[in-house]
Amino acid sequence: MFKYISLVIFSILPIFVKANDCSYNFDQDNKCDSYTVTPLSESEGLNLLTISLGNGKNISGTFNTGSAGITSGYFPGEIIVPLDFYSPKTVQQSTYTFRWNNGLKNWVLIKEANWSEPYRDEIYSLNGAPIPEEAKFPTEFEVKRIKCCVLLSDFKEKKPTYHELAKGQSIAAINEDIDHLKEKLKSGKESHLFYKTTPASEENRKPIPADLIYEISTNITDQNVEPLNNYAFYMQQTGSNILATILLRSIYEKYPRRIATKINLADSYWEIDLIEKSCHLYDEYINSMLLAGKKTLIPSRAYSRSDCAPHQNIK
Repeated sequence: MFKYISLVIFSILPIFVKANDCSYNFDQDNKCDSYTVTPLSESEGLNLLTISLGNGKNISGTFNTGSAGITSGYFPGEIIVPLDFYSPKTVQQSTYTFRWNNGLKNWVLIKEANWSEPYRDEIYSLNGAPIPEEAKFPTEFEVKRIKCCVLLSDFKEKKPTYHELAKGQSIAAINEDIDHLKEKLKSGKESHLFYKTTPASEENRKPIPADLIYEISTNITDQNVEPLNNYAFYMQQTGSNILATILLRSIYEKYPRRIATKINLADSYWEIDLIEKSCHLYDEYINSMLLAGKKTLIPSRAYSRSDCAPHQNIK
């Protein structure tokens, strides 16, 4: 696995195995939950997902999950159901995101997402071919926020009818997620945004959904740009450089004068071996700091990495 690829969001389990080691609290009631994924013989890839809650209640739905299990979502009370997922090397990603609704005592579909992760292609993962720049990032996103209330248990052999939120409603839903990020960021990189449990360690690093980063990168405003820049910085610090680059690049494109974003983006480019892009940004950052009268605050790495001459034509 390449050092900069950290986008795996699915808990891949044999579909006959029951996940019952008390690792899950899907509905956030502080009771141990479990789940089973049972193949339906009449349809290849179609499986019955049954979540057993700690209070004795079972909630089931039918999904084409292929060989994947499910996983706890990024925010409390969420679960992510991968679709048509047959291998960790699958390039095309499709997911449903459900969020627990305490009033309905069920999970409500909030999002359907599709995207491509070209770096998973076997030419790179098995044959060892170098990954070109255009293949390092998830791409071709299609994310739909869904109107309430389609329940997980509404998914039978045919998926239920549901409708996408209007644009303004989708933006409001994304802003709610950003507000949650802002609140959790008060704990810095030790936050549950980056680690499943404390103390923070590589083993319990929390996967960040690529579709969430795509959504917030399209919704950057004067009011949220600073916390989102900080969020991307902490993503860097915890090893999620690809996703940090996506967000920082969007911030830089909209706010090209933000000095902190320049060095953060330069650092991310450097970590994912986009050296030529990185050195130009370090140089731009140094010039901006000098103009701002902040020469003494320029870190030494910016100087050592700003000379692009040795890196010309490096991809």
